[in-house]
Amino acid sequence: MQFLEASYRPGLELSVEIKLRYVTWPEADGRVARLTPIDSGITFHSPVVVLSPENPFGSTIARIAVHAGVTAFARDYRYSVSDDVGPAEWGTVRVRVIDGEPGYWFETQPVTFHVPPGENDENYRTRARYYASGISVGIRRGWESHNLRPPWLKDTYGTAAANAWGVLEMTLDASKISAGSVHDEEVLVRILFGDIDERLLYLPVRVWKTHPPPVVSFAPRVLEFAPSANGAGPPPQMVSVMLKGGGAAPYAVLPRSSTGFLQTQSSETMLPAKTVVRVEAEKLTGPVITGALDVYGGGFPRPVAEIPVVFRPLPGSVQVIPHIADGGDFVTLITLVNPHGTAETVHLHAKKGDGAEWKLDFRGRAPGTAIEIPARGAVTLETLGLPVDAESGWTRLVSARPVTGSVIFRRRLGPDIQESAVPLRRNTPRRFILPFDETGGRQTGLAIANVHETEPAGVEILAVDGGDRPLYAGVLPSLPAGGHQAFLLAEQIPALKHRRGTIEIIAGGGALATVPLHVSPEGVLSSLEGHALYEAAAAGPEVYLLPHIAAGGGFRTTISLTNLEAQLASVRLFGRAAGAGGATSEWAPVFAPGELKINGGATVELTIENTAAAPISGMVRVQSTRKLGGMVRFQRQLPGQLTQAASVPLMKPQSAWLVPFDNSAGVLTAIALANAHESQPAGLTLTARGGSGEVLGTASVVLPASGHRAMALPELLPASAGRAGVLEIQSAGGAAGAIALRFLSGGEFTSVQVTPHSALGTP
Repeated sequence: MQFLEASYRPGLELSVEIKLRYVTWPEADGRVARLTPIDSGITFHSPVVVLSPENPFGSTIARIAVHAGVTAFARDYRYSVSDDVGPAEWGTVRVRVIDGEPGYWFETQPVTFHVPPGENDENYRTRARYYASGISVGIRRGWESHNLRPPWLKDTYGTAAANAWGVLEMTLDASKISAGSVHDEEVLVRILFGDIDERLLYLPVRVWKTHPPPVVSFAPRVLEFAPSANGAGPPPQMVSVMLKGGGAAPYAVLPRSSTGFLQTQSSETMLPAKTVVRVEAEKLTGPVITGALDVYGGGFPRPVAEIPVVFRPLPGSVQVIPHIADGGDFVTLITLVNPHGTAETVHLHAKKGDGAEWKLDFRGRAPGTAIEIPARGAVTLETLGLPVDAESGWTRLVSARPVTGSVIFRRRLGPDIQESAVPLRRNTPRRFILPFDETGGRQTGLAIANVHETEPAGVEILAVDGGDRPLYAGVLPSLPAGGHQAFLLAEQIPALKHRRGTIEIIAGGGALATVPLHVSPEGVLSSLEGHALYEAAAAGPEVYLLPHIAAGGGFRTTISLTNLEAQLASVRLFGRAAGAGGATSEWAPVFAPGELKINGGATVELTIENTAAAPISGMVRVQSTRKLGGMVRFQRQLPGQLTQAASVPLMKPQSAWLVPFDNSAGVLTAIALANAHESQPAGLTLTARGGSGEVLGTASVVLPASGHRAMALPELLPASAGRAGVLEIQSAGGAAGAIALRFLSGGEFTSVQVTPHSALGTP
């Protein structure tokens, strides 16, 4: 307990101060002490003290204010001290106010100098007010014979008439203060009370001469949480902070909110780094609540940045095609599938980059024409491929019930035709993540659409390297309502040239949908997968499936796994190589035993190289403690041909799926089926329907536990040969999944979107 005593000041507010000191132990590197007043009337000069083995001591000033007009009293003021490691500790300051006597008191202590950074020899002056009660007071620097004057202190003087305020003037020689230093000293001064008394006073003086505050960049610029419908609170999110211009610096991200609902936890003490931000649901007091995160860095005494925190509902579901290209070398094919038992009408509304209406023509269909899709049927639309420069934009799909399908970009590269498929989007997350690769002549393309009808959208980009270290944080040009932009990543952000890792896209207002593409050194496009980030938390261990992988015979497979939560994920992969009759055997050499540790919001990649003369195929079961996103990317290199590639997303086992197929005019659809269950077989029924919804044929497949089969669709369903339509897959037992690939006659291939029925409702 601390004890302070002060004289009662008639008609004036009483203010007393006490210095609180802290010490840390050597192993507590980067400890941050936070002071929290419990009783009203007490504040702190600096509520945060950052300690380290190199600087184990810290201090701050507690100021206790007593309202004017009180009489003598004694009272305890309580406060707490907490850090990121141990439990909170409690302290008490006892203040006793006694009847006033002739004398003086300072309005604030300590007297403070704040010297600007940089080398200079100037003199700086500061003032401190004090009150003379009942008698005049004069103040001078202490007697020189005591030799206690700090070398940086020059003149000190001041006078005050009886019962009046006076000003103490102090002058400092800046040349005697080193950069980056903070001085807390007690200066000896001489007090003269009229002509009758003289005494010495040790006056606290603080001098700051700091380096310039570090300039940091961070993402997101505003952290948005969505209130949870079940009251459990939204899942944690990550904030990334880095030093502008590169380099490293000590840092801390500390929460500030009126109800204390924000909590932060940093696993590192140096920039660049990430901080986990959590919400305590029981402290939320309304549907729209605000707070902030204060960023401290470089030992600077005050926050160097502030990140606002707000709550707002996520945008509603909307079906969009985030990118369509036509003209030049491009044609876009759109296949729409109606999963319902009655016909469905779809309207397509296309927009250009500035949000204006795009009169997009499809062969045989005028712009804006309603598209009737038969029950259980499919319709394919194709842009005209006009011999002009390529135009691009995006399209909104409006229908009474959701539909599914696939979008294919067809591009002519000299004599060759190359295709790349992207999915329809059904949500517009605030934050989503995807891989990028700008090494070895490879490039990443990105198309972003603001699908909000009235609200513009800010677009933030955060890039991290393969080690999950922040590389870049910046803002792209904002998009108007309905706006669209498409670009090569390194051309828009030169700092990412020759780098690889992941980029996070953060929406500021509006509603964003995106299409990422990989561009090979030869110019071949292939799709990438983007995933919503920090929108849900795993309820327990999650099981995922990659229904097909391939290596050898020209094939090379890369598996990409992204932790979509803020907490560390423990992940295990179980590879199985295909054998006869759908049986599999352990594919042990491909995957190292033990667990993969994936940090929150981070991505890991595993590659199965093309080393065997003949292709080997199989499947992978993925087990994780956290929610994952990811993909498997197939690359195929045949002599004399361009390298082809296609990506298929990581999926959870389901009981029913829909997939459009096309086996007409030199196109072939292949499927792969897998059962992730380790002990139960899975029985699958496959039904091929024509574009009008009529049944073409049905087949049954029984997959043993951990089973796998891959085949061209006409091999399993001969009636699908020469036809296009919809494939329905239903599973009983086990834990099944499926993928589909589309091959052209020249060997070019891409993926086809497989949609679970659960994403559409029961047909």
